[in-house]
Amino acid sequence: MRIAGMLLGVAGALLVNAGAAHGQAVEGFGAAVGHYVALHREAERHLGVQLDRGDAESVLAYSAALREAMGRVRPAAREGDVFAPAAVEFRRRIRLTLRRSAIEARDLLVAMRHDEEPGAPPPVVNQAFSWALGNLIPAVVLEVLPALPDELQYRFVGTSLVLVDIDAGLVVDILRNALEVEPLE
Repeated sequence: MRIAGMLLGVAGALLVNAGAAHGQAVEGFGAAVGHYVALHREAERHLGVQLDRGDAESVLAYSAALREAMGRVRPAAREGDVFAPAAVEFRRRIRLTLRRSAIEARDLLVAMRHDEEPGAPPPVVNQAFSWALGNLIPAVVLEVLPALPDELQYRFVGTSLVLVDIDAGLVVDILRNALEVEPLE
């Protein structure tokens, strides 16, 4: 009886430590997102282009100017700058929620492939995001990922989770192999 109690105590401590590690990973991601959004908002304040959401040309000009400004304030941006602290945790959450929801990652990839336009360029950090290939994230996945500020959105592109600055049309970061399947041919 005493040994069983000790084992339960050890198991409980391991769960608490694992929960703390998961929380720290997500906090690190949140801090990186907060830093990016602060840069985004500062860049917006200094843009010489005005946004008129009712005019497509204005939206495109604003997006291009903001994308260029973000490229200047993050010239050395690379994959993992934002996702790295929580990469393992996000993959775990996505895998578990798909399993609980009885969604096969391969089926999700097939469905997303039908929504993509052929020839769209693959996502590259700090480059323009091609809306022709970004798929919205299923609600069950969004529920297990941290909420994002209005400036950002998650998108699946193949097996990758892409963080997109929607106003700038910019790839902020990429988490490769967020969906655990072999890519479709």
